[in-house]
Amino acid sequence: MIDRLLAQFEPRVILLLLAGGLVITVLGAYAWFFKLDIAEFDRLHQARSESQRDFEAERDRANDERIGALENKIEALRDTLYGNGVDLPGSQMVSYIITQLDRLSVLHGVRLVSVNPGETGEVLAFSEVPFDVEVAGRYLNLYAWLEDAERELRPLVVKQFLLEPRPETDGLRMNLRLVSYRARGSS
Repeated sequence: MIDRLLAQFEPRVILLLLAGGLVITVLGAYAWFFKLDIAEFDRLHQARSESQRDFEAERDRANDERIGALENKIEALRDTLYGNGVDLPGSQMVSYIITQLDRLSVLHGVRLVSVNPGETGEVLAFSEVPFDVEVAGRYLNLYAWLEDAERELRPLVVKQFLLEPRPETDGLRMNLRLVSYRARGSS
């Protein structure tokens, strides 16, 4: 019976049918045996893509944090370099500093005896204005006054310092040479 059936078809057709059956068998075996591997490959590829996206997002966030920290550091350095009175012209800087020293004296309960500005000088890229200052009061008040003066009037440096008791009172007298610096191009 198979012989009679085979006799009805040409040998080419039989070869094509056998080749087609072989191809289908190979593809079926490939899909069956490698189906799990293909699914695992797809899962790993997707996990890798997600990990790459997470890594890039984390890197961008870390870079943004670093950039923010550097911007804050630059702003702090700029504030240290130029101080609080950067927008004032040089002619107004002296009166600004004297006014602030007086305000701090009232705030801390010390007496501002005298403030004498000196001659403006040049040091590297900065203009410096020295002030000979005398204040009187109790030790802790003088300390707080000086601390606030250095913080609020920066860049302000204490060049000389003399602290003496005042025999007529319970307080102290403090003579200082304060020097205010500002970048030459800022006036």
